[in-house]
Amino acid sequence: FFEPQPTLSAGRAPNVVPYWRSSKAKHFMAVASKVVVDDQGMAMGTLSLDVNMSLIAQNMMATLNLTQSSYAVIVDKAGSILAITDDARRTLFNDSVSQDVFASPPRCRRGMSATQLVQCSWHPIPPITINDVADRGYHSGANLTEVLQKMFAGSSCSSGMQMVDVNFPKISDSNGYAANTSSRNKHLIAACAFSAVPAWGLIIGTEYPDIMDSARVAVLYRKKASKEAREKLQEHVSDDTRELTLSTQYDFSGEADMREFPIQWVILRVKNDGHIPIPMKVMRVGNFSKEFLTVLREDKAGSDCRGANVALASEKPFVLEPSAFKTFKVCMNISVLPDLGTYVGTLHVQAEREWPRGICFPDPIVVRLQVRAKEAKTIKILKKLASYGFPPLIIMVLAKLFHQHWRKYYKNEALQLKTLEEAVNSVSKIAHPMVIMSAAAFKRLGRLMSHEEAQESHEAIWLYTADEVKAFSGKNKVVFISHQWTAFDVPDPTNTQYSAMLMSLETLCNEKGWKEREMYVWVDYTSIPQRNKSTQLLAINSLTVYASNVAAFVVVAPQVVHKDLQEVCNKATYQCRAWCRAEQLAHLLVSGTANMYLAENNLLTPLTSIEGWLEQSTYVFHGDLTCCRRKHEGMATCDKEFLVTPMLGLWAQLCLRVEGQGQSSEEAKAIHAAINENLDDIFPRKFIFETASGLKERSLFGDLTDRLAATMHEDTEKSHVA
Repeated sequence: FFEPQPTLSAGRAPNVVPYWRSSKAKHFMAVASKVVVDDQGMAMGTLSLDVNMSLIAQNMMATLNLTQSSYAVIVDKAGSILAITDDARRTLFNDSVSQDVFASPPRCRRGMSATQLVQCSWHPIPPITINDVADRGYHSGANLTEVLQKMFAGSSCSSGMQMVDVNFPKISDSNGYAANTSSRNKHLIAACAFSAVPAWGLIIGTEYPDIMDSARVAVLYRKKASKEAREKLQEHVSDDTRELTLSTQYDFSGEADMREFPIQWVILRVKNDGHIPIPMKVMRVGNFSKEFLTVLREDKAGSDCRGANVALASEKPFVLEPSAFKTFKVCMNISVLPDLGTYVGTLHVQAEREWPRGICFPDPIVVRLQVRAKEAKTIKILKKLASYGFPPLIIMVLAKLFHQHWRKYYKNEALQLKTLEEAVNSVSKIAHPMVIMSAAAFKRLGRLMSHEEAQESHEAIWLYTADEVKAFSGKNKVVFISHQWTAFDVPDPTNTQYSAMLMSLETLCNEKGWKEREMYVWVDYTSIPQRNKSTQLLAINSLTVYASNVAAFVVVAPQVVHKDLQEVCNKATYQCRAWCRAEQLAHLLVSGTANMYLAENNLLTPLTSIEGWLEQSTYVFHGDLTCCRRKHEGMATCDKEFLVTPMLGLWAQLCLRVEGQGQSSEEAKAIHAAINENLDDIFPRKFIFETASGLKERSLFGDLTDRLAATMHEDTEKSHVA
C-alpha cells in the first residue's frame, strides 16, 4: 500500500522493519522507520521518513474507478476525513462546505507573515468529521453509525465490502438542502477497512435509482411460425415480476397430426439497457424444457431449428456491453409432447454468477413458453357421430349437440349479466359493513388483531350502509393500510409491519395537522372476515365503497423475512402481489393518486414520487397469489375469480365519471385513457388455473368489459334522447 519504500544499501543482511505510529500532527503526518541490522542482529542505523498520510489517501482516491453517480470517502476510526470526492462532499454535507474544513488549520505562531496568519488559528478548531453528516439541520441528515461499526468490525477491502442501506432525509439542491420526498432518499453504502492500514476505511455510496438504472436487462421477442400452424397467440410482458409469458394454441386432428407438426420458434433479443457490462447466459429450467426447447444463437452459423431436437447449441456465458444485445432463436419441438394438453417450457435469462459482477444480479428474467395442443372441434364432432354408426341417428346427435350448445350459451349469458349487475351495484352498495378502528384503539392493540378478535374486544366500529360510510368519512380521517402477509397463518409474526403502521399514523397526524381522535384505521386482517370465506367474499366485493371513502392510502412494506418461505419481503415483493395491487387500484380508480404513501424505513414517501409504481399497480391479475403458488390445493376457485366483480365495479365507476357524466378531473381522464389502452392486459379475458394434475384455461373477465362499454353507450344514448 505504501510502496515504494525507501531503500538502504548499507549492511550485509538488511532487514526492513516498517512500523506506523498515529500522529497528532494537524496534517495527518506519520513516521515510517526502517532499521538495518547486521548479521548479529545488532542495529546499524535507522532511517526515519515523515509521510503525509492525507496525500497518500488522496492519491489512492484518484485511482478509484467510480461511476458518474457514485461518491467516495476515506475515514479513520474516529470519523476524521482523510480524503473525499467532490460528489461525496456535496451529497453528504451542505453544498457550501469546502475541502478545507476537513482538516484543522495550522496553529498560529509568533513571527508568521500576514499571509500565514490568515491561514492559521490561534485556538484549536476541530475539523468536520463524517459523524457531522447526521446533522439534519445543516447537512444531509444521513446516519452513518452502522456503516462505521461494520467497517471497523473486522471487515477488509481484500475480502469484500459491507453493504448498508442508509436513508438521506434531505437532498441537495441549488439553495443548499431541501426536504426529500422522492425515492432518492435511499442510498446503498459499501464500506471496508484497508488490510494494510486497518485504522482507515473506504466508504462508497450511490442512490438506489442509479443502481437500478446502471444494470437493466430487457428481453424482447418476435414470433415465428410455419405456414402449417393454425394458432392463436396471447402475449404479456411484465417488467415488475421480471417475467415474459408467450401462450400459443394449436388445433390438431389427433396425436398423429401432432407428431408430424413442424418445429416452431420464437426470437428472443437480450439487451443491456444499463450503463455497465453484465455477464449473462440463457438457461433452460426443468427436465421438460430440455426436451421441448432448444436455444440457438442467431449470430452463429447454422442457427436453424431443423433437426435441432434435444441438443442445446448455446448455453455459454456472454458479456453484454451497455446498449448491446444478443439474439437467440428458441425452437419449440411440438412433436415431443406426450399428449394433447397444455405444456410450459421455461428459460432463465440471468447473470453469470461465476463471473465478476454477476453475483450482484441474482434474480433471473423468466421466459415461459406455453403451448396448448388441443383437438379441433370439428374432429370431436365427427368422432362422436362416427361412434353411432347409423345415418338415421346423425340428426338426433346434431339436435342434441345444438340443444346443449344453446343451453350452455344462455346459462353463460345469465351468469355474465348477473356479474355485470353485481359489479355496477358494488359502487353504490356494500355487501358487508365497513369495519374500522380508531387510531388510539389500534395503538393499544400492540399487534395486528384479526377481524374476529376485534369483534370480541368491542374495539371495532361497524358502518352498515354506504350512506353511513360516506357520512362517517366526511367527518373523520380514515386511513386505508395495505400490506403483505409475511407468514401463511398470520400476517405479521414479527410485529415489524405493525410498528411501521403506527409510524405512518403518527407522521400523517404531524404533517397534515390531523387530530388523533378523528383518525381511524382500515386494515385487511382486522376489517375483513378471516374464518368464513362467504362473508370474506362479501367484504372483498365491497372494496369499491371502502376505498372511495378514505382520507389516505398507506402501503406498509418494511423489509421482513417470510416466516414459512424464508424469503425476504419488502416493497418489491409487496408490489408483486395481486391482493396488494387490488387494494391500490381500488383507491386509485376512485380517489386518484393524492394521499397515497409508502411506509418504509421510518419514512413516509408519496407513491407519485416513485417512478412506475402506480402503473404497476394497475396490473392486478398479473400479480402473485398464494393460492396459485400452492397450485390451488383443495380449492375450486382462484382468488383472481373473486376479484373480478369488485375490479369491474371500480372500472365501471371510473368509466361513468369520464364517459357518462363528463364531470371528471384531468387526472381521472389520464388514468382512464391509460387503462383503456391496455384493457385486455389489465382485465384478462382468460387465465390459466394450475393444479397438481395439470393446467386448465378458464374464463376470467371474458367479454364483460365489452358488455360494460356497450351498456354504458346505450345508457348515454338514451339519456341524450330523453
